[in-house]
Amino acid sequence: MDAATGGSRGAGRGADGSLVSAGFLGLLATQFLTALNDNIFRWLIIGISKHHAGEGNFGTVLMAGTACFVLPYLALAAPAGYLADRYSKRSVIVGCKVAEIVIMILGVGAILCGGMDAKIALGLLFTTVALMGAQSAMFSPARAGSIPEVLRPELISKA
Repeated sequence: MDAATGGSRGAGRGADGSLVSAGFLGLLATQFLTALNDNIFRWLIIGISKHHAGEGNFGTVLMAGTACFVLPYLALAAPAGYLADRYSKRSVIVGCKVAEIVIMILGVGAILCGGMDAKIALGLLFTTVALMGAQSAMFSPARAGSIPEVLRPELISKA
């Protein structure tokens, strides 16, 4: 019995458990789109933020934007792993994707508030980047833990 899913190991595996199964391709597409969204959004926010920070502060903005994205990985590594083991990986992934949509809506709002005071605008933009980092940190263990559930054991290293 697999304690995380309540079923036998591999019970959620697709019909053939191959690299072209719908489950694995969906997981791969989800990972690709998440990474693309995270990076595009982070660099967009860093680019917008350098205008609020003023001339000569681009290095500080770059460091702050990167730190806001990476620090949640350090802070949330253990809780994210716990969630991926304790609850259905599918539920964690779906919850993270819903959170990603909400955070992107907040991000659009933060971008639209760009006409505010520079400190407030920077705070909103970097808070949104930190929320994206937190969402990505919570998503990663569930995604990685899903690979053995959708593939045959001999294909895991290729994945």
